[in-house]
Amino acid sequence: MREDGNVHPAELEQTTLKVEDKRYYDVYRSLSASRIWSQVGPNPIQISEVHHYMQMAGIEDPETQLKYLRLVQGLDIIEMKSIQARQLKTSK
Repeated sequence: MREDGNVHPAELEQTTLKVEDKRYYDVYRSLSASRIWSQVGPNPIQISEVHHYMQMAGIEDPETQLKYLRLVQGLDIIEMKSIQARQLKTSK
């Protein structure tokens, strides 16, 4: 649930998150919380930010890094679409 009390679209069809997958979601939430916003809204999480996070976390395996990148980008696409839909709704 969001701070405004609304349910995020990704939560509507949410399945239970497997314990072993929680780490990917946690990385996404950390990166999302530090995203840059502009006058028109949020910017997508940059690949460089994911890469930097991987370096800080000591994740060196390229396949693992790509898996994190793929999952973070997938979650970010959902978030960006949700934000855009809310912005369109409030601008009408």
